Amino acid sequence: MKYSLINIFKTFNLKDDIKFNKKNKKLFSGVNTLDKSNINEISFFHNLKYLNDLKKTNAGACFINKKYSKFVPSTCMPIYTNNPYKYFIYTLNFFNPKRTSTGKISQNSIVSKNAKLGKNVEIQDGVIIKDGVKIKENSIISSNTVIGQDVTISSNVFIDENCSIFNCNIGKNTKIQSGVSIGSSGFGFAIDELQNINMSHLGKVLIGKDVVIGNNSAIARGSLDDTIISDNVRIDNLVHISHNVKIGKNTIIAGQSGIAGSTTIGKNVIMGGQVGISGHLKIGNNVKIAAKSGIIKNIKNNSTVGGYPAVNIKDWHRATIKLYLNTRNEIRKK
Repeated sequence: MKYSLINIFKTFNLKDDIKFNKKNKKLFSGVNTLDKSNINEISFFHNLKYLNDLKKTNAGACFINKKYSKFVPSTCMPIYTNNPYKYFIYTLNFFNPKRTSTGKISQNSIVSKNAKLGKNVEIQDGVIIKDGVKIKENSIISSNTVIGQDVTISSNVFIDENCSIFNCNIGKNTKIQSGVSIGSSGFGFAIDELQNINMSHLGKVLIGKDVVIGNNSAIARGSLDDTIISDNVRIDNLVHISHNVKIGKNTIIAGQSGIAGSTTIGKNVIMGGQVGISGHLKIGNNVKIAAKSGIIKNIKNNSTVGGYPAVNIKDWHRATIKLYLNTRNEIRKK
C-alpha cells in the first residue's frame, strides 16, 4: 500500500516540528537509504559523509535539516526537521509494524496448570512455562524459551527464541531477543585455601517497561538485593550485567560491555562497545563512555570519559596524540 505524508505523520502522535509541502499529494510505499531509494520511497540525511548520495538520490522525499536544502534534487520533496534520523525511524516503523500475537498456544509447548495467561497470549513450539508464571495480554513467547517459576511478564512483551527467563518481573512493551539469559545466579563466592564457596542468590531481576535486550546478553539475579533495569533502557548484544547492578532510565549500552556486581548506572548514560565497569561503583546521570574504556572509579554527572583507566575524554585524546607522536619519533630515529 501507499500512504501520503499526512497519513504517515498522523500516527507519530508527536509535536509538529516537521515542515513540508502539505499540498503535495505524493504517495509512498516505504523507506530506504539515499543511494538505493526510488521515487516511491522516503529517505533521510543527517551526516555530511553522505552528501554526494543526497545530491544524486532518487528518493521521493527526504528528512533533512533546512540548512542543507540547496543540495536536495528537484525530484525529491524535502521534509524539514532538526532531527531527521528520529523521524526516519518513526517512518520506518510505520511501514514495518511490530509483529502482533496470534493468541495461539502450541500443542508442542508445556504450560503449567498453575500458570496464568492473559488474553491473546501466543506460546510457540518447545516453550516451557513453569508454576506460578503470570503473562499478561498480547505477549509472545517464542520457540524453545523457558519461563521459570513465578516469573511475571506484563502486556505486549516479546520474548524471542531460546531464552532462559528466571526470577524476574518484566515490564510492558519490552523486547527480549534470542539467546538471552535473565535471572540466573551471579558470580559470587568466598575464597579460602581449600575451595571456592558459592554464594546463594535470593534477589530478582526487575525490568521496566519499553526495554530492549539484545541477543545472547546475560543479566544475573541479585544476591540479596535486586538487579534493576529501568524503563526505556537499550542493551545491545553480548552484554553482561552482574548481580545487584542498577541501571537508570534511558541508558544505552553497546555490545560486549560488562558491568560488575553492585554498580549503579545513572539515567541517560551512553556506553560504547566493549566497556568494562568494575564493581561497587556509581556512574552519574548523562555520562558518556567511549568504546573499550575501563571504569575503575566513580564518575560524576554529565562527564564524558574514555581510555583505561578512563579519564576525561579531552585528557585521553591529548594522551593518545602524545603517545602517537612519541612512537612516530622513536621509529624515525631507527
